[in-house]
Amino acid sequence: TSGSESATYGLSADQVKKDTFNLKNAQDIESYLQNLQLSNLLTKNTSSGSLRTTLPSSLRLNADWHFLRKLFLNADLLLSFKGASSTKQSVNYISTFSLTPRFESQWLSFASPLSYNVQKEFNWGASIRSGPLFIGSGSILSNLLKYKIRNLDAYAGLSIPLFQGKRPKKQPKTNTSSDTAAKKEIKPTDRDQDGLSDVADECPDVAGIPALKGCPDSDGDGVADKFDHCPDVLGLIKYYGCPPPDTDKDGIMDEEDLCPQEAGSPSNHGCPDIKQEINPGEKQKLDSISNAFYFATGKAILRQKSITALNQLVGYLKSDPKIQLLIEGHTDSRGTKAINKSLSQKRAENAKAYLISKGIESTRISTIGYGSSMPVANNLTVAGRAANRRIVIIRIR
Repeated sequence: TSGSESATYGLSADQVKKDTFNLKNAQDIESYLQNLQLSNLLTKNTSSGSLRTTLPSSLRLNADWHFLRKLFLNADLLLSFKGASSTKQSVNYISTFSLTPRFESQWLSFASPLSYNVQKEFNWGASIRSGPLFIGSGSILSNLLKYKIRNLDAYAGLSIPLFQGKRPKKQPKTNTSSDTAAKKEIKPTDRDQDGLSDVADECPDVAGIPALKGCPDSDGDGVADKFDHCPDVLGLIKYYGCPPPDTDKDGIMDEEDLCPQEAGSPSNHGCPDIKQEINPGEKQKLDSISNAFYFATGKAILRQKSITALNQLVGYLKSDPKIQLLIEGHTDSRGTKAINKSLSQKRAENAKAYLISKGIESTRISTIGYGSSMPVANNLTVAGRAANRRIVIIRIR
């Protein structure tokens, strides 16, 4: 459209000071133009044409990423479209890209946008929201770092959600008298009447004992019948309810029988009695060797001065390949029974290991640890305890 001041103007400024063109205080644009015309500095030719302009248009893309609990990242691209016609005036947006990290909770949020536009301007702002009230600026932080401020913006507002559905309220739990009565009437079933409910009873149709989860134990050995391989014979748990095996049927269970494949006597640890009685000299020699074993206090390590006795024992075994020995380990009464038994067993096994290292077959040597269960002297005296800490070597074949 055309207005009252629409015209074509010609300006003549030959040898005129530039201050002449300054707009005076309280002077509007119409009087300013008239003064220039009266001074012959400006000529005005009336124009009947019209001025046309285009509206600003742009494409805007926005993405918001919720990447961790209350942390968000927003990316925004404003791409401006400029008018192509040279006969029209146009107003355009400035193409800008911005990236905004944001912390957001129900009542508080904080954001810090960073933006860059086609005019090579970088802006850094900050905003905060508390409840429905928010305030911020897109360039306040970057302006604090600049020597000369070219632009500054600020905004504030009130965010009021509309048409937002209400969250359903949790219904309080109520116990009516009928519910209580119903609960009282429901009793756990116990079909076999052994005092254990069917839910917890692994044998719900056969009366049993609570310790075995409601299953019976006919022989009373602590193994439920359904797991007991010998349900009518008293046995041990580690043998699945059966008695310890006795392969050679000599009355000595295999775990205590030093000759489990050959019937023997209790006096010889389950091995057959030696047909020819060991002579006094041979027994004295074995006793002498037994007394020459030395171990570190409270340990199963053989001391160096035990090597002589061990080598004598190696020679004795090599003299007759049929000889078989039992090495017994004993301790004094200090310490617990479990520790003493383990220590005595390890000492006997260490002596056996030395003999094997010298070429003696392992099948010719048996070991057993008795701990403090077989004292030969009074443990209340130093001498008595020393006598009880011993290795005993017995020929069993």
